[in-house]
Amino acid sequence: GLGDLCPETLTALKSTLPALTLDNKKKLHPEGELEMIALGERFQMRFPDLLNNYQDPLAYKFRSTVLQRAQQSQFHFAIGLFERPIAQKIQYETPITPHDPLLRFYKICDRWLNEVKLNPESLREFNLFQDSEFFSQNVIQPLSTRLGYQRSLTKKEVEEFYLACQFGQAWQPRRPSPWCSIFEPNELEILEYREDLEYYWIDGYGKDINHKPACVLFKDLLENFSNLTKGVDSEERAIFYFSHAGLLMKFLCFLGLNQDAEPLLHNNFEAMKQRQYRTSQNVPFGANVAFVIQECSNENNYKVGMFLNEKLTQIPGCNQEWCDYSTFVDLHREEMSRCDFSAICDLETGEKASSHLRDRASDDRF
Repeated sequence: GLGDLCPETLTALKSTLPALTLDNKKKLHPEGELEMIALGERFQMRFPDLLNNYQDPLAYKFRSTVLQRAQQSQFHFAIGLFERPIAQKIQYETPITPHDPLLRFYKICDRWLNEVKLNPESLREFNLFQDSEFFSQNVIQPLSTRLGYQRSLTKKEVEEFYLACQFGQAWQPRRPSPWCSIFEPNELEILEYREDLEYYWIDGYGKDINHKPACVLFKDLLENFSNLTKGVDSEERAIFYFSHAGLLMKFLCFLGLNQDAEPLLHNNFEAMKQRQYRTSQNVPFGANVAFVIQECSNENNYKVGMFLNEKLTQIPGCNQEWCDYSTFVDLHREEMSRCDFSAICDLETGEKASSHLRDRASDDRF
């Protein structure tokens, strides 16, 4: 043919087309099940005294959104923590429908839906980037030639190839996806930036309304820690929430993590090559954040640690990895005093606008 792909890649592409059905759309993949089991096992190894068994039904609380992939992530994580027979007996909380006000708050935040999710302006930087001469010359044209097209690939076709690379690699992580081998490394970098531009303006630092409502999650965290330090609900050892990337991206921004000095724009790709806001690293498949509180008997004090994707990470505003509890409580005191979800999220146009917006934004992507 006219393309430049090596024969091995062509053969691999022909033989790796997965059997996809709409029945499995947006469901947890078998590889995801294994990933969550392994994550649960690692949590068990990291905190053996905290997660030693499941004899007391009040010791552990499990809550997920209503979607299959969240509930199955929860179940398989529990298998890793406690083994299957115990995981099958756990009293998981009944999911709140249609949207959990804590674990999927953004789905009922009308101001976010109106100003961001359903606002075409949110994709302005994303569209300017993928419509640019830079994107055409560095991704579309070389990829079109390499694949033997006698025309330019469309942006949609490029995106589909990129998604095939991402999901193909995720579904079979132990062998390189041939869909990834059709791209040069610099093209993957550019496509990653294109994706980050979308998330930055819809779920990240691009708009305050993206992360302001996440105060409800931090408020819940503070209330649970406060109960523990005061001896309330003393039997409770751990609380596990299972949600979606949309929540985690917004919550990490609320905490001030991975924030760059400059915003992500269509014309600063080169300047942002060393950026901290990189969703492929910060919010990959199976992304997780854990807050752990420990009592320091010799200091008569509590300390809080944050594990982001299982790595102990310094909480923004704290001067050490294990943050003094009083410092932790003070971190977002101002935001907590203004954490009125209705005041943050309600529109002035009333209930009709609310239901209309939610109907239009009812996709379950995140």
